[in-house]
Amino acid sequence: MNTMTTIPSSTILAVLKRENFTCRRCGAKCPEHLITVDRIFKNDPSVEPGSLTTYCTCCHNEYFTDAPITDSIDEPLERREQFLLLLESLKEKGNFRKDQAKEICEYFNCKLGGSKIPTQKRLDIERSLRAKDAVDVLDTLEDAYYNKVKFVDGIVPPASYAAFIDAIPRYLSTSHQCDLNKQLRIIRGGCSTRLPGYDPIECYRYLLEYKMALESAKYTESEIMKNLVENVSQLDKASHSFDEWKNAMDRHRSQMLSSKLAKH
Repeated sequence: MNTMTTIPSSTILAVLKRENFTCRRCGAKCPEHLITVDRIFKNDPSVEPGSLTTYCTCCHNEYFTDAPITDSIDEPLERREQFLLLLESLKEKGNFRKDQAKEICEYFNCKLGGSKIPTQKRLDIERSLRAKDAVDVLDTLEDAYYNKVKFVDGIVPPASYAAFIDAIPRYLSTSHQCDLNKQLRIIRGGCSTRLPGYDPIECYRYLLEYKMALESAKYTESEIMKNLVENVSQLDKASHSFDEWKNAMDRHRSQMLSSKLAKH
């Protein structure tokens, strides 16, 4: 029987900050890798910060299961959620927008498979961070990335890379999807205050997958926004627990996708 105590979320965040979101065994960093917090000694039941350290997925698997280090495919949404925590933690430091811009560039450098965002574009991102929240900037740049970057045999062709780089100032100069992403954050806030058993990462995952599913089904941004305001934002009020809310979200997403298919 597993008697190990679950590590509180607040402690996990404190240890991630202490270790700069870096694996203490191999030096792997967020956002390229998902960083896990666990015991320094396998069978230590303590959840005190001093008894904990950080591992990338590979090192965690090797140490706790005696499995060899192998390449792993981390859950992209978990990596992104952890990266947002990193961006938020930088606010505790001076000149944090410069640091946030640097980390956002590194986030996309990882996605681009080794290609680098030029210095001038990093400065564009830093300027945008003075007017927008880091989450909005990241969401905007991801829209540009998914619209412009096309991989060929696992490689980003020069023309595709150039299209993304050229699009950065244009996307940053608009309010592209800012209202939509803010509404998603409002819904997450409602869930966190009303629903017993609320899990912030799971809630984020559900809402992002919902948004992506509707976008894939060719719903327009205004249609998605209208549905978030009129329907999704009411589901937490009608639910008595986080699990009940997730079930309601599953049903609602199925209804929206079926409705779109019926029209075509």
